[in-house]
Amino acid sequence: MHFLSTMTNCSNMVGLDLMYNQLKGVLPNNIGNFSQFLKTLSLTGNQIYGGIPSAVGNLISLENLILQQNQLTGIIPSTIGNLYRLQLLSLYSNKLSGKFPEFLGNLSLMKELCLGDNKFEGTIPRSFGNCQQLSYLCLSLNSLSGFIPKEIFGISSLSVYLGISHNNLSGTIPLEVGNLNHLTEFDASQNRLSGELPVTLGGCSSLERLSLAGNLFQGSIPKFLSSMRGIQNLDLSNNNFSGQIPEFLEKLEIKTLNLSFNDLVGEVPTQGIFGNASAISIVGNTRLCGGIPKLDLPKCQHVKESKKHKKPALQESSNSVSAGIIRGTIGYVAPGKTKQYGLGAEVSSSGDIYSYGILLLEMMTGKRPTDSLFTEGLDLHRFVEMAIPDRVMDIVDPMILVHKEDPIKCSLLLEVCLIPLLKVGLDCSMDLPQDRMNMTEVVSTLKRIRNSTVKAEL
Repeated sequence: MHFLSTMTNCSNMVGLDLMYNQLKGVLPNNIGNFSQFLKTLSLTGNQIYGGIPSAVGNLISLENLILQQNQLTGIIPSTIGNLYRLQLLSLYSNKLSGKFPEFLGNLSLMKELCLGDNKFEGTIPRSFGNCQQLSYLCLSLNSLSGFIPKEIFGISSLSVYLGISHNNLSGTIPLEVGNLNHLTEFDASQNRLSGELPVTLGGCSSLERLSLAGNLFQGSIPKFLSSMRGIQNLDLSNNNFSGQIPEFLEKLEIKTLNLSFNDLVGEVPTQGIFGNASAISIVGNTRLCGGIPKLDLPKCQHVKESKKHKKPALQESSNSVSAGIIRGTIGYVAPGKTKQYGLGAEVSSSGDIYSYGILLLEMMTGKRPTDSLFTEGLDLHRFVEMAIPDRVMDIVDPMILVHKEDPIKCSLLLEVCLIPLLKVGLDCSMDLPQDRMNMTEVVSTLKRIRNSTVKAEL
């Protein structure tokens, strides 16, 4: 690599491309003495190891820095933040580590940023949202954790690719994903993302390739996916999706569809892509039936339950429980409070308050207390409690976000209505009866929230 030192005499050099030349060694620090007119430096696909010299920050005219597919180690030097003209930075497939530096968000002219296949950890910086000219962003194949910052989905210029796959990201997909209406490929596979897919995802009408495989998503396959008329490859495999395969998938001109290893049930369609066994994968859904013969699924039995064989409803007295189990009460009755709703016990106002609180949280989030998401100590109450105040937009039912297209009104709605209502639900559903609101307080608080909402013209 010593020959690079001789190039410091090339005072008018504007580009240096040494890709795939089997170069081996450490980048010399005097690389920063290259021509002040140098716009492109590409050393792709060599055997360069060691750290990135901090002197690279002296190349202030640099627009393209491509060091991908080498064996570079260490962190990204802070001096790269001096390269304000940088439009392409690719460090893909090295052994770089540490956290993503915030200063990369200051490179406002950046169009392509590829940091995938390294050993980066920590969270995705919100400052990346400042790169409003990005069309390509690859952060896949690292050890990133935490939530996906909504600022990433505020980069409306993203059109070619957004890759965050093969990390340890958690939480839900932010509602702001709908801003990416020019994006053609989104890969968030192999993470720990959960919840239902946000309805705003349907706003990504230009998507051709969407992979959400290997996560913890749940609910039915949403109908809004039908608005993605250009979708070519759709992978929802290895999640917790349930319900039937929607008929609209037959009408999409899609090339590959992977729905394997979910909890889908019922009859498999036979038209459209479902007529091509080699283009779809539905294995691991043990309750599917029908479909074309090549899928080798069992035939469907369509059996309708006779009304005359239905069991009579449980008879209850006006103030007591007359059976050991009340159907439909799981999650709505205060936990472990047999004195409130026990066998033959009188119904208490404190127990009613708890049930009301849980019902209010269900209305606000669209999630029942029996939802499969709630396991290992997590319940609806704690789910909401953890989201207040910073992640409320991620947990409320998208159907009540009537002003989601107007960020100012949406923020106001959050402050004067949604958060206060969720807090009422939380205060009513406390474990201990003495910690709960009484009905007088509930009514008074709800009136105050209503008046504030009307005053704000929401």
